[in-house]
Formats: sequence, C-alpha cells, structure tokens
Amino acid sequence: MPEITPKTKAKPQQLRAEITASNIVETTLYLTEVDKISLDKISMLDVAKKSGYSVGAVYRYFKDKNDILNKIFGFYLGKIHRTCVEKLESFPDSGNCRQLAILIVDHYLEDLKHRNINNVLILYKIFMQNVSRPEQVSSAVDVLIAPIHNIMLNDKTGTFKTPNINEIKINLRGLSYMMRSTYLEQNPYGFTSEYREFLIENCTLLFGNAHH
Repeated sequence: MPEITPKTKAKPQQLRAEITASNIVETTLYLTEVDKISLDKISMLDVAKKSGYSVGAVYRYFKDKNDILNKIFGFYLGKIHRTCVEKLESFPDSGNCRQLAILIVDHYLEDLKHRNINNVLILYKIFMQNVSRPEQVSSAVDVLIAPIHNIMLNDKTGTFKTPNINEIKINLRGLSYMMRSTYLEQNPYGFTSEYREFLIENCTLLFGNAHH
C-alpha cells in the first residue's frame, strides 16, 4: 500500500479501497498459514467467506486468485518489517547493542519458524516473476533504518558505534539477505541455537562499538 504523504493525501474512497484490498490479501495469507489450506486448493469463494466480503467484491479488486497470490509476499514483507519497527520504537535508551541485536534477530527467526516453507517458496517465486522492481525484496527492510538510527543516537550505554545512515542501510540489507537466503535454501542450520547466536554476534558487530 503506498505511503500517504501530505502531497498525495488519499481520498476516503481510495483509503477504503486500499484497506479492502489489504484485508483480502491478509485473509488469503491466513487461510494458508492458520487454516492450513494449500495454495492450490484456496478458491476465491474461500477468500470471500473468510474475509466477509462478497465474491463480487473480491473480484472487483483482484482479477483471479493468482493476482492475490502475487501480492501476498510483498504484503508479508511489509508486515514483518512494520511489526519490527514497532518493537524498535519501544526500545529503551538503557538498552545495549547486544539487546538490540537479540530483539531484531529473534523477531525474524520467530516469525519464520511458524511459516510454511513450501508456501513461502511458491509465493516468493510468484512475487519475483511479477514484481517490476526485484530490489524491493532487499529495500523493504529500509523502514528499520530510522528507528535504529534513533536508538544509536540516544545510546546511554556506550555500546553503539557512531550512527551513519548509509552504514545502517548496508548492514540491515546484508543481515536481511543472510537470514532470507538461509531460510529459502531450507538449510537445517537455520533454526539451530548456534545459528541464532551467530546472527546475534554479527548484528552486534555491525552496530556496536568495537571497544565493548
């Protein structure tokens, strides 16, 4: 869903349309992740019943099921990053760099742990085949830059390095790629305690003061 700025303020009707489309996508994700219905078995009727919209309303926003599936991976990326931002915005000034690393790493690992890898692979493939800008997979994590920058600026522990926007961006994208590739490759190492500690140590090094 596009960001709403003062220059491009959405009209109420446009907002309702965006909310409806988002609800339909989220419902489809719910059907496969929670109700455990395989992607090939989900129908537009299933989506309509679960979402509370009529079948006609669903077709008004999406031409067919594949059109919905094409939007799910992007929706999921936005949601997992937004919920991480919410946690970062509540991070205390007294929190140190390792605590920040644990927050970030555990947020993503816990979410991925509950995803159906086969569905994720299918949705990822559909997304990459249809998205106009494939780099969106990497750039989606950029929403974490501002809150992490603020945490580093307000550091009271002396455990963070001097914040640099470009470094934060590069480090975040690298960390995101590391977790994403390990997961999509279905590497059994990906959910071990050793892997978690490896990610935490690397995240701490990326954002931390070398003297702590």
